[in-house]
Amino acid sequence: MAQLEHLQLIRARVPIARRKTGGGGAPPGRGGGHGGALQAETRTAMAEQLAAKPAAFVDPSLLLRVQVDGHIAESDWERLGLLVVSSDADRTVLLFSSTGDLTVFMDRLSKFDAPPANPGQKNPNYAGLVGRIDGIGGLAPRDRLGPKIKAEGITEAEDLQDDVQYVLDIELWEFGTRPQREAKVAEIEQFLVAQGGAVYDTYIGPSITVMRVEATGRGLRPLLGVPEIAIIDLPPEPDLVAQPMVALDAGRVPPVLDPAEGAPIIGILDSGVNDHPLLDGLVVGRHLGEGIVGAADVWGHGTSVAGAALFGDLRDAIPAGSLEPVGRLAVAKVVGDNGRFPERRTVPRVMDTAIRTLHADQGCRLFVLSLGDTNANLPQGRVGPWAATLDALARELDVLIVVSAGNRGRPRPFMAATSEELVTLYPTYLLEPENRLAEPAGAANVMTVGAVAGGTGLDARHERDANVRPITHEWGEPSPFTRVGPGAGGVRKPDVVDLGGTAVFDVPSVSLAGAPRLPAAGVITLNHRYTEQFLTAAGGTSFAAPLLIHKAARLLRRMPNASANLLRALLVGAARSPDAFERRLGVMTAAERVRIGGNGVVDPIRAAYSDEHRVVLYAEDALEMDQFAVYRLPIPPEFRTGGDRTIRVSLAYDPPVRRTRSDYLGTKMDFRLLRGIDEAELFEHFRERDKTLEGAAPAVPPRFKCKLQPGSDERASNTVQTASVTFKRDTGEYGEVYYLVVRCLSHWAVDQVFDQRFAVVVELEHQPEVRIYNRVRERVQVRA
Repeated sequence: MAQLEHLQLIRARVPIARRKTGGGGAPPGRGGGHGGALQAETRTAMAEQLAAKPAAFVDPSLLLRVQVDGHIAESDWERLGLLVVSSDADRTVLLFSSTGDLTVFMDRLSKFDAPPANPGQKNPNYAGLVGRIDGIGGLAPRDRLGPKIKAEGITEAEDLQDDVQYVLDIELWEFGTRPQREAKVAEIEQFLVAQGGAVYDTYIGPSITVMRVEATGRGLRPLLGVPEIAIIDLPPEPDLVAQPMVALDAGRVPPVLDPAEGAPIIGILDSGVNDHPLLDGLVVGRHLGEGIVGAADVWGHGTSVAGAALFGDLRDAIPAGSLEPVGRLAVAKVVGDNGRFPERRTVPRVMDTAIRTLHADQGCRLFVLSLGDTNANLPQGRVGPWAATLDALARELDVLIVVSAGNRGRPRPFMAATSEELVTLYPTYLLEPENRLAEPAGAANVMTVGAVAGGTGLDARHERDANVRPITHEWGEPSPFTRVGPGAGGVRKPDVVDLGGTAVFDVPSVSLAGAPRLPAAGVITLNHRYTEQFLTAAGGTSFAAPLLIHKAARLLRRMPNASANLLRALLVGAARSPDAFERRLGVMTAAERVRIGGNGVVDPIRAAYSDEHRVVLYAEDALEMDQFAVYRLPIPPEFRTGGDRTIRVSLAYDPPVRRTRSDYLGTKMDFRLLRGIDEAELFEHFRERDKTLEGAAPAVPPRFKCKLQPGSDERASNTVQTASVTFKRDTGEYGEVYYLVVRCLSHWAVDQVFDQRFAVVVELEHQPEVRIYNRVRERVQVRA
């Protein structure tokens, strides 16, 4: 095994040429009354909001729901005194006005139907704005009821019972500065207290403001008319299942070695971790979430997660003769002994405090979160405040957060019509809408992990038992309970999968069985009640996530200065879809398979090392908005001929996010791989140009473009991307240098001044008998 090498940067921070995109149909014609109709709709929306707003809220703020056809820049709305606080894929935009002054906007609407301002003018006045508006309205009180409370049957304001006490989360729009949001929080609290309610907690983050409150329906109902309030909903609930003990013949447990020097510290955000003998001296810090009493893992989830994070699957580790922990632990108990989050604290605050504390006190850069709210009921492509908070923390602190995808809920884990279909309809039911990712697994800057099976889940007891029917048959097939993507804004999720176990169908009881009842169906890990049972078997994506953090810790131990982006790029670049996964899902489309298995299972050796026939090069860098960088990729003679050769490129970056936007990511990044092209020609194509003086950029001939798969459009929404191309014919005509172009494209973050960090990884792989490592290394060192 050999070390990883550095990519050579040719030039960075070059302004990029942005290709404009059109949108929308032809605007309505002048004189048809379109502007007047929109004026009437606006007046109606204003009057309805004024009537719905509680008298205690005297500020003149208002919110408009505008249906647009085509694209209207946020800066255009801002010039009218309107702030975009939300946008949806169906072209619905929510506009906030803190002053309630729509004079300029109404003036634009009135002038649309007026005679042209200039002789010879073809289009109506303000056609680029007014002509692209299809309709204007407001938000009804029901629109502020969240999906979880609606699932409980509260779909209208009147469904909130006057004298019933509710504990709910109130989320505000991102409508202004932090002081403005603090002032509105204080106003809402004053109102609730006056109604006999209470505010237990408030979290104000970079783009999230959430309040945990308790109040009667009588006190809550008026708040559904406050423009600054986005959603009122039930709090998140963790998807925890207590693990009963199981008699497991694991043999004599070998001794535990000391961690290697410089081993990383892994943060466990869970139900606590008990002082298990195998963890003696390995827990270096603990944090109790606000409102949680006692550090013990009464629920029994966190100790098992910690064991998988440190040792991997003990089924594989124990036969080695000794146990070597991959690092040490820092534990944040964020779930109480009742298996719930603190009732009087918002989940964003709980997560923010825990991660910041472990990062500041213990230097923790790796976190595993095997918790999820399977009842969030968020629309596809949307995430909640929990996910958005994790994304902001990952970006701000440069930490790797690994999240489990979630498990199909109980007691009705599948939507099959009959119990036998649990076997016969596998794996197609994994794509059902009810099986979407649990919150916060849709987050973009974290790594989300789904689960694959380790086999049938049956042991020798079932060799001749026809009453137990396996659902999966081979290692690498998707676990029957794993949840599927996509994530926020359509990003590819899960990122990867790992061992999470399986389930079997028990015919006599007409039910599913798995770990810990069937040890062969799960991961072998630590039991929290170790005095009664040392080890246990556990199943679920909750244990696939710590197995990935185990691999990430091995990688960070080898590369202690690696950024979170580099860790993500190396891990995803080393992931491959198991053969059994592809066989079992062969009838599905590629897009459907990705929703279930992401990029596959990570090979930790491939992530951390090069070898004689495979070279891994990497770079960490940053770009401002709308700039590009070019890297030179050396191609030795041995790589230009002699059978199949593969180049794989992986990119990871951590953009700012806004959860209320259909375009969740503030920036986008992508890459192109070119060959046989002159450097000067390459820069001429990608650089920003004055088209009036210079004309259009020269096109890149198709023969110079490496056809990476998946293509740029398929991977465009992902914060971690990987694509590859395999050459079967000789490529000597393209020379000894290929070029990797990395672009940073601004979206709603265009006006923010910051450098977008990223990491890029390139893997060159030839046939095992062809040695290319030393040749590439020589070329890299010569140019360094």
